[in-house]
Amino acid sequence: MTTLERPVRRETAVSKRDGGRARVVLVELHARHLELRLKGTRRRLAVPYEAVYDLAGKMLARAEAAERAAAKKGGKR
Repeated sequence: MTTLERPVRRETAVSKRDGGRARVVLVELHARHLELRLKGTRRRLAVPYEAVYDLAGKMLARAEAAERAAAKKGGKR
């Protein structure tokens, strides 16, 4: 796998409504963080990779807890 030496910009397949318009989400990968912005805007949101990893872990834990709760609820009937 290659390391990030220069920022890499990509247009995603995801759009978000902003100001009544659907705008494509752009992502820019840097060595220590990623930046998100909506196409046609200047506002950038910088997110450290550690925060993205932590969020993914929390989402996985919630999904697993929901599965266990559904299995437990289904087993009592």
